Amino acid sequence: MRSCRAFCTVALEASRLALSCAVGKRGWWQQYSDVLSTAAAEYVSLEAAASHIKDFQPILVPGLLQTEDYVQALMDGGRPDDTPEQISMRVRLRMERQSILSGEAPPLLWAVVGEAALRNQVGGPATMRHQIKALLEVSDKPNVTLQILSFTAGAHPGVDGAFTVLSMPEQDEQEVILVEAMTSSLYLETEQQVSRYKFAFNHIRAAAASPSQSRDLLRRALYDYRDLGD
Repeated sequence: MRSCRAFCTVALEASRLALSCAVGKRGWWQQYSDVLSTAAAEYVSLEAAASHIKDFQPILVPGLLQTEDYVQALMDGGRPDDTPEQISMRVRLRMERQSILSGEAPPLLWAVVGEAALRNQVGGPATMRHQIKALLEVSDKPNVTLQILSFTAGAHPGVDGAFTVLSMPEQDEQEVILVEAMTSSLYLETEQQVSRYKFAFNHIRAAAASPSQSRDLLRRALYDYRDLGD
């Protein structure tokens, strides 16, 4: 298991390859260096380079699918030591990351989201209504597959927490795993590690509701929020 620092060489190489194919967006994340650690910048560069993204998020809506109000509420509640200017910069960074889903040759995103993410009232009912509507809309995109892992799914390989699988086309589809923790993130890239997390993701998506059933769960959550006011 490697730390973000130890992973720097692979991440920077993937970043260079990605940037060579996207001259117009060369290092756009550098403008956020005041709030972007080296490790976080490495992840943004990998995400921008990926051809396939498989994301499991049991508690929160995936970053690439969050609305601005949702991000704002997350940052306000999760970063009490940041200044308003830093919070605003983090929100803009999160929103700009999402542009990869609608750009040229967008990655294929397969997101499995825990039902808890729909019920955890980040920002309150109004913010959640807007967020769930956005999830319904993005689920229609041809490059996005969205599944909800319902409360009734029972035990599954994702009980240890969120993780993301990134596939790098310029690296012969080399795959990298990001495992998130409260104060840091870990990158995994050995064949055994990657296989383990891909196996886990396949089991999680098999346990989750189908895309069609997931839209029904989204509509049900949206209906429930309509009775809660703002």
